[in-house]
Amino acid sequence: MEHISQYLTQLGEIADEPAFKVRFFPLSLSGLAFSWFASLPHNSVEGWEDLETKFHHYFESGVMEKGIVDLVDVRQRNNESALHYLQRFKEVRNHCYTLTLSEAESVSIAIRGLIPAIREKIEFDCPNIDALARKISSMETQFKYARFDRPQKVNNIGYESGLELVDSSEEKVENDEVAVVD
Repeated sequence: MEHISQYLTQLGEIADEPAFKVRFFPLSLSGLAFSWFASLPHNSVEGWEDLETKFHHYFESGVMEKGIVDLVDVRQRNNESALHYLQRFKEVRNHCYTLTLSEAESVSIAIRGLIPAIREKIEFDCPNIDALARKISSMETQFKYARFDRPQKVNNIGYESGLELVDSSEEKVENDEVAVVD
């Protein structure tokens, strides 16, 4: 890509050192390119080759910047965990380079995208998306344990013992006779 070639030419002799290429690369960016770079997750670049690959992939793949409409359209799908939904939400949010939202606004939009059963149990006091993810993870864990801790519902059936119908919950029947269902 032309930008990379110009950048390496401008670096001159220090272009031979990969660490310098990575360190000074943001200084060569502006506008959408700088917004893209700034939105990369912390410690997600493993070196010059990785940064160059990510740059080419983004700008040559036609990935376009996302906006508020794209963010609001992200909704939790049926049978999708809330944590997976939040991961998709964060991915779209990371492509909103020029969109200026506070953390509280991002959290509010993310909560609105949750399915109603979860959304109703969430309070709007989470300072950021990661705190919301921790809260939801805790809720999902509690829900899983609650499902296993509940007493199991047992249907008692009557057995025919002679001519009389006996409720198996009150009396143990010694023989293995056929259950009667009315």
